[in-house]
Amino acid sequence: MCRIINIRKRGKNRQVILEDGRVFLLPPLVCVKYNLSPHKRLSQEMLDKICREADREKAFQYAFFLLSRRDYSQKAMEQKLRRRVNNSQIIDEVISFLLEKNYLNDERLLQSLFEYYLQERKSGRLYITLKLREKGFSQEDIEKCFHRWDTEYPRWEEENCRYWGAKWLGKKGCHSVEELDMRKRHGLYGYLMNKGFSSPVVAEYLQEK
Repeated sequence: MCRIINIRKRGKNRQVILEDGRVFLLPPLVCVKYNLSPHKRLSQEMLDKICREADREKAFQYAFFLLSRRDYSQKAMEQKLRRRVNNSQIIDEVISFLLEKNYLNDERLLQSLFEYYLQERKSGRLYITLKLREKGFSQEDIEKCFHRWDTEYPRWEEENCRYWGAKWLGKKGCHSVEELDMRKRHGLYGYLMNKGFSSPVVAEYLQEK
């Protein structure tokens, strides 16, 4: 048995100090749940249980903090939690809860991000794929999104490429690709490639009159 000698407030948490010198940083809810107070004696078994409960509470708090700022894919959330929590069982419990309550919904998030990159950012296929892969989505699911858009709007990438090409020409004081010399054509080609458009799409745009 080990006695609590002091409990101090540390930010949003509580610092619990034991007589053997050990110090634990616990969420207030855990302190209340286990009725922790100075002079209370705790067995090692109870300490282990309290620490696990604290890790669980911190994991849930961190997950909800992340979700309050933006949506996450399941894979991205797992990666974030693993940087903070060493207990895989707790991480699995948090993820299962978030999936069950629909706080994590990869299909919804993928569709939202896909449309953002395609319609708002007007990016090319390669850029969209790269950004979505970075966020943890599979190539197969990304291709399903492209398939739907390719079916309904087969010229979407050419239109996006034309949009950025027109912006580049405007900044250079030009009205059409025909006005460009070879050096400027290379510059425009590199600019459009950096926006994630494929070589055939860019080449087609540079041949427009």
